[in-house]
Amino acid sequence: MIANAAVPRLATAAAQALQRRTYFSVSSSLPQVRVSLAEKTVHGLAIFGGVIAYPIWVIAHVREYKGGN
Repeated sequence: MIANAAVPRLATAAAQALQRRTYFSVSSSLPQVRVSLAEKTVHGLAIFGGVIAYPIWVIAHVREYKGGN
């Protein structure tokens, strides 16, 4: 009985909260601060290294996974 009264109220409150939500950090204009090519390169290499590190580790240790030396 309590659930029958509470669920519609919670649903209404959740819907109102989502409607009131605003996104101030989203901007469709040009960037305010230019990121240098060196910084883009360093970040790209860091992301690439992070993504490729695990597959390289697995390939290097395939023999151990298969049970051999």
